[in-house]
Amino acid sequence: MHRRPFFIGGDRRFAIAVACLLTVLLCRSAISSAPDAGDAPPTRRAPEIPRPLRSRDLGNWMKEIAPADAERVKFEQAFDAYVDQWEQLRDQSVRPAQSKRDAAEGDATADAAWRASAARTYDAVSRIEGSMFDAMRTAKLDEDQKAKLDRIASTRARKRAGSAVRGVPVNLPKTPALKDLPAEKAAAIDQRLSEWERSATPLIERLAVASLDDKGADREKDLRRKVLAGERAAVLDIAALLPAEAGQKYAGSFRRQALSSGSSWGTFAMKTPESLRNRLGDEQAPEKYKEAFDKISQWQKQREALEEAALDTLTGDKVAPEAMAELESKYAQLNESSLADIAQAANMPDLAEPSSGMMISFNSLDDGPIDLGDLGDLGELSGGEGGAMMFSSVDVVGGAEAGAGVQASHSMFVMRGDGGGGEMMEGTSIRTMNVQMVVDESSQPGSVAIRRDSTPPELQVEGNPEVKIPPQMSEKIGDAIASAVAQSIEENNGPDTMAGSFHGGMIQMRPLNRQEIEGLRVRLAVPDAKRAVWDALATDLLQNNSEWLKGAPAGGFPIMVGEDLATYQKQQGERVAALSALEDAWFDDMKTGVQGIDPVLVDRERGRRALERVFASTRSSAMPMPDMMMSRWGRVDLYKAADALSPEARARAMPSIDAWCQQMQQELAPFPDRIADFNLAQRSHMNIISSDDGAGKVSMSMNVDSTGAAEIEKLRKPITEAWKHVEQTQMNGVDTVAAALGEPDAKLFRRAVRQQTHPEVFKTQEKVNQAVERVTALPSISPAQLKAVNALMDDYRLRCDTLIERSIEHTDKSDAGIARMMQGPSSSKKAEDGVKEARAMQVTERMRGDASYDREELNASALRRLRAALTEEQAKAAKLN
Repeated sequence: MHRRPFFIGGDRRFAIAVACLLTVLLCRSAISSAPDAGDAPPTRRAPEIPRPLRSRDLGNWMKEIAPADAERVKFEQAFDAYVDQWEQLRDQSVRPAQSKRDAAEGDATADAAWRASAARTYDAVSRIEGSMFDAMRTAKLDEDQKAKLDRIASTRARKRAGSAVRGVPVNLPKTPALKDLPAEKAAAIDQRLSEWERSATPLIERLAVASLDDKGADREKDLRRKVLAGERAAVLDIAALLPAEAGQKYAGSFRRQALSSGSSWGTFAMKTPESLRNRLGDEQAPEKYKEAFDKISQWQKQREALEEAALDTLTGDKVAPEAMAELESKYAQLNESSLADIAQAANMPDLAEPSSGMMISFNSLDDGPIDLGDLGDLGELSGGEGGAMMFSSVDVVGGAEAGAGVQASHSMFVMRGDGGGGEMMEGTSIRTMNVQMVVDESSQPGSVAIRRDSTPPELQVEGNPEVKIPPQMSEKIGDAIASAVAQSIEENNGPDTMAGSFHGGMIQMRPLNRQEIEGLRVRLAVPDAKRAVWDALATDLLQNNSEWLKGAPAGGFPIMVGEDLATYQKQQGERVAALSALEDAWFDDMKTGVQGIDPVLVDRERGRRALERVFASTRSSAMPMPDMMMSRWGRVDLYKAADALSPEARARAMPSIDAWCQQMQQELAPFPDRIADFNLAQRSHMNIISSDDGAGKVSMSMNVDSTGAAEIEKLRKPITEAWKHVEQTQMNGVDTVAAALGEPDAKLFRRAVRQQTHPEVFKTQEKVNQAVERVTALPSISPAQLKAVNALMDDYRLRCDTLIERSIEHTDKSDAGIARMMQGPSSSKKAEDGVKEARAMQVTERMRGDASYDREELNASALRRLRAALTEEQAKAAKLN
């Protein structure tokens, strides 16, 4: 049997994140990062480059320090100078060195050269960031503001050091936010933290330098012990100031953080006492597991004793590797025997099943809104420059204030950082298998674990209850993704990909909603005198749509659990046909019943909606093809692009667009049947094993017979070739319309199309354009100010257009690479080819991340410069404060 990736439902956005994540999971064996035990520092892996600061960091600092308006400008100028210096360092030194290392990966000389380059880069970054903070200190600040700035600089120094330091935390765990904590104790905790920061930051910076020095192993070992000892002392002092239970959890968080480099202590210790308590507590009969709960408590005390002994050894005058190895062995044996006892007491054998995985730092999980820029900590995913993460959807169980556990549903959310910028790629929800999210109150705050057992990956997210992880997950992740999906629907005006529309992996067709019907009314210019007739027809359609939706199949996994796929696909086809009939009848009624509207416009809107439906049918597949999932041309609507034109230019474009619409309908019409036939063929070669425990937890595994892989590829080829022709038809349609327009309308039209194919590239630029419109409309703006604004914007747009082209180029390369990776390994493809392809993807993502950083920072800088050209009152009126 030949195992290959298999994806249910989802679309391009899902594919990007999952394919990148699979790259990490499948290729990680080629990347050694296992730590040495005892006195030796962790194995020296390829060093990372400190991630650059971003304008969002500056914004957070400004909120905290709150400088006066004139002093704020000094902060912004210092930050802009930093960005320029970082981009120059990156382009002239960092990326060329990385390219040399990539070209000779595995060569000892190349690795040594990269380490030397990384050390020089770390030193250069330290200097340019130090210069930035020094320039900020020249602003007129009071003592409290100066103290805050110094603390920000100290925090940044430790985070920068974290790119080089391994095996020692560079920050203490976040202290719990307790409402009833006396003010004097809160002040004492903050004072102790401040003392630790002042003493530890220089040590941690020296440790980072020693970690990058091939001859600094002895200094590194000594500094590691000193840093860890200082951290432990501070943690114990802080824990003593907290209520007993909170103090124990805080100290436990530090122990796991400090010991996380050991395979038994942290990285692979996926099952914790608290996670088992949550698991048994979810069984609705906790009294049934009293013996198991007692054993869990005993296990927890024994674990804590061994963890403390390990910290005693690590912070002693001399660490004995043999002693650490012995303690780690005892810890592993304790976990194994205790899990077996607990599983037996609970009569749940799966509690004792071994698991392995990798821990991934997700720094901002314990620090407010989730910051996708920290996905860069995935490291191998994209050279430390961005990444992807999967989250299952969550339902909060119990009270959110108490940090109750989280129970997973059958959906999974996927997010992708924008190369370190934290901007959320449009997310989507899909049906998936054996993926669950668990909040573990006792675990290291901000840690994310991906488990790999004999079954598909299982995701576990752990965090402190005091930071209210459950509502944070459900609100910051769930709502953000739902919003992104809704925005995607609105931007693309597509009839699919809405929350709750997934069934068994099939993206369901969506009928017109009231907002879309209202848009039709505006475009058709329905006379006011006929508004009542229109409203009646609209109400009828919405009622019919509601009845149509009630006919949707029941939830579940029909394709996965063995139901007849042919019957299921036939039912889906019938539902699409029924919706088409409903909408065609509605357009007929509109044409005859609403007098005063142009029948030509009605036919145009009918064709436009028909094209939307056929595009949706093309994507509505249980086993979508990567080429089509990743295609950015699959959502292009030339009618919508024409909205950017003047009425006269739009009228010239309409005949060409109407012809395009008819041609696209003809070319797309055969696709749903072709894909359905392909699905049947692929399903016939799949072996699916599933189990259901009766409580809604489904475990599934999938295999494709290696002998069937060749046949599947043979069937796939004509469909993918036909899709390439569809994409070419889209491009030709754009060219034809542009030719009918002439400049500058053709340029506006092409730009509007590119905004549909690459909306993420244009997103923040639109904020700048809208700000300029508000500024130039100010009654109080002077001619000199207007001249300065126009000059500023001319320079901005010239630079922005160049960066947009770079972003689109690298994004297209990334999409193509993801599509190839999602095909899975073919029978003729060598394993090393897959590794090379994954490495090439890392390079592509790195370049995409650079273009994204430059583009976003240019946009942020433009807004700051725009505000600086105005008075404080004008900036407030233009909503630039």
